[in-house]
Amino acid sequence: MVVDSTVFIDYLRGNKKAKDFLFQNKNLITSVVVVMEIIVGFSKSKDMDDFLDLLEYLDIEIIHISSTISYKALELFKHYHHDGLGIADSFIAATAFAEKQAVATHNTKHFYPIMHFDAVNPY
Repeated sequence: MVVDSTVFIDYLRGNKKAKDFLFQNKNLITSVVVVMEIIVGFSKSKDMDDFLDLLEYLDIEIIHISSTISYKALELFKHYHHDGLGIADSFIAATAFAEKQAVATHNTKHFYPIMHFDAVNPY
């Protein structure tokens, strides 16, 4: 399952359900775009390093943008941006398609316009 930034933000805010989800599930992955969304909110580089250490500790693989993901993100954005799909969410959804995974997010509505796409609220 591809973990969206909303789950990490909940965890960082002390949400127990988010913590349980992250610590109890295996084979979680995330997009480099999600990582960038999270670290942009940190004012200290130590906080950034701590977040990256958390991903490593939980064995959450960071999926980087490949040409396959890039082309799919462009296709999704072209078709759904008028329905509210943003650039970052296009890349996150494209990552999920490429990895054949659902997206774990609190904002399922961000991904709602995409046909045949699985975005789930994990808790």
